[in-house]
Amino acid sequence: MNVNSTSQLYKKTNYLNKNMKYIKSSSIVEYDMKSAGMNILYELGYINEEKFKQLKSMNKYKRNVEIGLMLRKNRDMNEALIKGFEYARQMFIVNNNIQDHEILSIKKDAIYVINKLVTNLDVTDNIKFVKKKEYDTYINIMNREHYINLQQNDIDVKGYREGVFEHHINYMIKFLYDIIKMDSQMDKESIVEELTIFKHRYITFDLPRGYYKDIINNKYIIDMEFDTLTIDNIGESNKEILNYNVNLKFILEVINALL
Repeated sequence: MNVNSTSQLYKKTNYLNKNMKYIKSSSIVEYDMKSAGMNILYELGYINEEKFKQLKSMNKYKRNVEIGLMLRKNRDMNEALIKGFEYARQMFIVNNNIQDHEILSIKKDAIYVINKLVTNLDVTDNIKFVKKKEYDTYINIMNREHYINLQQNDIDVKGYREGVFEHHINYMIKFLYDIIKMDSQMDKESIVEELTIFKHRYITFDLPRGYYKDIINNKYIIDMEFDTLTIDNIGESNKEILNYNVNLKFILEVINALL
């Protein structure tokens, strides 16, 4: 399975275009390989027809467990799967004439494409891409990815510790979403005013305590004389003892990105 291509991005299993900090009013589409591992292994002859049908009848979790067990037993199969993913990404890029600057991100079995009409989703009869989600905005804050669809009131994030999104969807991530929405509707002067007010309220502890839970560690942080204390919760009346530096950095990066 070989094809000529000037781009080398298909070789990346985890790529992010770091030159793109903030994208607005655009089409950002996530294309995923459908049942990637199973279909690649079948295409390469590591799974016969009977096993292929058996795997297709399983739910996603059971199928992934079964394939994982197969990969543990066969090192050649692992190497072939890696090459299969590369080939699939390469063909998707080549068949749709996608340029490097039109690729925002790659996640092994997914490619995020910017402002590009993609019509060729089938790599082979078995290896196929599907259009999974579409966004109109992207912003990178503290090396975390935020994909936003303002029309559908939706935000997806990548790079956060478990539990951070669930907590901060009502706090810092909500702030981010709300200010992005304002930026699509208001002039810069109004955005500057909103950001200035929010930052002031934050550093003067004039926001609910949930805003002060560290967005990286998902803990409330208290600086002691010789140590740092991390706790899961704190009373509203005690929030002023918290270290707020990490979330302040988040706010400042939002300000820099928008202004």
